[in-house]
Amino acid sequence: MKKNQSDEQLAFKLQKDTEKIEKDYQAKRRRQKKEKKEKEELSQQWLAPVLLFVSIIIGYLLYTFF
Repeated sequence: MKKNQSDEQLAFKLQKDTEKIEKDYQAKRRRQKKEKKEKEELSQQWLAPVLLFVSIIIGYLLYTFF
């Protein structure tokens, strides 16, 4: 009977530890996704102004020389 109880306690501990590990893993994945999304947004923030500036310069040069 005592062995059966310890097996139940062990199974409960294992389940509890597994849930904690899964929760930590999911939190880490969410954090990584969020950081990746933020990096992508930052990289896109400078792209539009640079392209606008380059197109204005090209337009000015074409207008001036042709």
